[in-house]
Amino acid sequence: MLGLSLSNPAMAGKDLNEAEVPPAALKWFKATYPNAAKVEWEQKKVHIGKRRGETIYEVEFTDEYDIDHEVNVSADGKLIKGKLD
Repeated sequence: MLGLSLSNPAMAGKDLNEAEVPPAALKWFKATYPNAAKVEWEQKKVHIGKRRGETIYEVEFTDEYDIDHEVNVSADGKLIKGKLD
């Protein structure tokens, strides 16, 4: 269990609709990925590391080439982590 919690510092969170996403995070996402589709937002709390206790926003989506992406964004619109699937 410890290995799982260390590999995923932001564990299960709350699903959000776009209106619930902080404006700066949403603005960054729309400017960076204007052609995103199948967008799903989730609010998470970081449990380890220098961002411990911080609320972050995970967004999963596909790009114009139908490639899956997952990025974590801070409430003030800064990229924390990105991943291609």
